[in-house]
Amino acid sequence: MSDKALLQAGLRDRLSLFIRRVFQELSPGETYLPNWHIEAMAYVLTQVAEGKHVRQVITIPPRHLKSIATSVSLVAWILGRDATKRSSARVTRAISPANFTPIPAES
Repeated sequence: MSDKALLQAGLRDRLSLFIRRVFQELSPGETYLPNWHIEAMAYVLTQVAEGKHVRQVITIPPRHLKSIATSVSLVAWILGRDATKRSSARVTRAISPANFTPIPAES
């Protein structure tokens, strides 16, 4: 498997990686600082996407990627995995072919 294919598979399977990629797209020039709270949000949001939670409250201070993770990345990640869902302009930009090419899940 090529490096690009591995990256694409990681973006499809791990929301935390996709959050990082979306941050890089939407905030060029800013430094992404990986931290445990991003992994924790990604874990909980993955459970939301899988239907294990219907509602979830995330309480962290401003400027900790909550909006990018929940309002943009989660929606784009779900759309990248199931293109039948609806889209918005920011989400469409986040999953543009230059940034994220969905790979069909293995059967």
